[in-house]
Amino acid sequence: MIIIMENIKIFSNLKFDIDTLSLDKVFVILNQLIQDKDILAILIGPSKIIKNEVNIINDKKNFLLESIFLKHNYFNQTDILTFHLLTQNNLENLFLKSLYSSIRYSLFDIPFGSSSLGFVIPVEEGFNTSYYKESFDSLLKKNINNIMNEKNYLKIDESIDGNIKEIFYRSVENLEKPRFSTRFRYLLYDPFKKKILKEKYEISWLKNILKYFYRKDKARILLHSINTKSIDILKELLKDDFFMVIGIGEKNYAYFDLSGIKFRDIDSIEKRIESKKSIDYVDFLKKDTDVFIETGPEFNFNQTMANILNATIFCELSDFAVPYEAVKTLQKKKVKFLSSLILNALDEILNYFEIIERKREELMSNEEIDLRLETYLKYLLNFFDSSLENDDKTDELILNKFIGNYTKKLNLICG
Repeated sequence: MIIIMENIKIFSNLKFDIDTLSLDKVFVILNQLIQDKDILAILIGPSKIIKNEVNIINDKKNFLLESIFLKHNYFNQTDILTFHLLTQNNLENLFLKSLYSSIRYSLFDIPFGSSSLGFVIPVEEGFNTSYYKESFDSLLKKNINNIMNEKNYLKIDESIDGNIKEIFYRSVENLEKPRFSTRFRYLLYDPFKKKILKEKYEISWLKNILKYFYRKDKARILLHSINTKSIDILKELLKDDFFMVIGIGEKNYAYFDLSGIKFRDIDSIEKRIESKKSIDYVDFLKKDTDVFIETGPEFNFNQTMANILNATIFCELSDFAVPYEAVKTLQKKKVKFLSSLILNALDEILNYFEIIERKREELMSNEEIDLRLETYLKYLLNFFDSSLENDDKTDELILNKFIGNYTKKLNLICG
């Protein structure tokens, strides 16, 4: 028999771990750029944090599950609220996820902000998926007034396991009957379609941005990390004569071919087969290249690696992959740093597309999606054309626009 005991705690002044946030480039740069204390408080601290706890008690063991609701700020009329599954209570990471999304919406003048709902699920022995449904039902009920209203659209983090997604959706549907039936019309419910669209467009998005910033006849590429994303990028770049991928590597394996990797090499790379073209990992990092693309997860690249890197452009495809000190080192070496704020922006754009579809009750055709994404790409590149000087840093331009947009909102509200 499973017993659930609930508890709610509200925190209005939770303190962040500054040591953790000092690793994040966006948080540090915002601190440096913002002079107005009111704007500083609005942008680098959440407006609201609510924490709930649920105890699951069975015959063998007790498990504590937590939820954290975090709203970035009150100035956005509409929020995209993302559900995350966490293995530890990491308030800083949850806040940064919301902050990054709000910045990207602001960059493209999409009239949304971002909030997060994190469920902290224990990884202890004995906890299994049979407990998820009971805990999700309970925690969602506790968060219902904060997350389900006409100012929020709810979506689920696409990295969450498919079985757990289904449990989450069933919990949402159970709450919907009958009392909350009008509130869940705002649930963004098609992550599979979005995943297909993102996979289709994200590499062309990357290629077009690289062609804008590297204006020569051919770009030599090094790919960092060997994973599904890097292999997909490799295959697409091999189809484009503008790019020549000369290497791909990670800590225990690296492959390098100065004349360019070929399609026939991909199987050996995926299997990490040693050959004449296998090289030492540090030697791989030191190779001269035009573009270095980081495809790995959080903090996959560090300052030591930045010190020995020899590239013209650095691309960060995932949020938090490169800490602030490594970015500073790259910029001192005159490496153009293109962050995930622009290279990982398709999530926010596709969220907006889905909401447009919901409002007009009609799906977009492939041609319309193509046209809309092309428009956003042109908007981004025109923004850099009008704002970018030779020594300017792209992140600072983006964050200055973000600061300016929220300063206008503050002035409109407060006068």
